[in-house]
Amino acid sequence: MVISGKETHQFSKKDDVNVLEPGSYFGAEEKASPRLETDVETVIYIRSNGKFKIK
Repeated sequence: MVISGKETHQFSKKDDVNVLEPGSYFGAEEKASPRLETDVETVIYIRSNGKFKIK
């Protein structure tokens, strides 16, 4: 969930780009690799039942 700022989201380079603004969220299934990008300071909340990596 985006708390403040703005980011873009897509599951692969081929998928459409979605803009996520405060209050926006998405869900992902196991083994998914969502791609998030931002060019402004952004605060996000991540809830996960497993491991995740931020690059």
